[in-house]
Amino acid sequence: ALVSPRAPRIQDLGTRYLRLRLLGRGGMGTVFLVRDSYLKKDLALKILHASPLGPEEMQEAQREFVLLSRLEHPGLARAHDFGYLRGRPYFTSEFIPGEPLSERSPLESGPELLRLAVDLAESLAFLHQSGLLHLDVKASNVILTRSGARSGGLTRAVLIDFGLVRRGAPLPAGKRIRGSLPYMA
Repeated sequence: ALVSPRAPRIQDLGTRYLRLRLLGRGGMGTVFLVRDSYLKKDLALKILHASPLGPEEMQEAQREFVLLSRLEHPGLARAHDFGYLRGRPYFTSEFIPGEPLSERSPLESGPELLRLAVDLAESLAFLHQSGLLHLDVKASNVILTRSGARSGGLTRAVLIDFGLVRRGAPLPAGKRIRGSLPYMA
């Protein structure tokens, strides 16, 4: 059974998602580890605090989410679902077990630091070649996870949280810039 006293259902999500635990809160929304009863797997679910975008911007966000859901790269958390719950947008993505780079003690190994930087650069290059920009690349959105036996069990950097993504075209006049100020290019 999916129901447990320690994991109450998120009221707004109905019966599809079972909340397992809180993963984090940010400026735009709250992220939970959930069990998707349709897909039979654990996912990260981000529900926005409120719709920060107008109807036209939400339609654009939906189109960009469709593009994201088609991307497959080992350094990117795979997008799964996008919807609205009582007027609040939400999306789900692959849950990447591991620790955020922001919580890791300083990396002292030069080879490890270089390998993680290359992982992140490859992920961003793939995203950019697909015509998309991740607008919130920061240490808390990079998860360090153990790779499989294929790579010798080494730590790998995976980019998460595609709540702020847009096509790589120049920002149209009158549109506001989004992202975490200390990390913006």
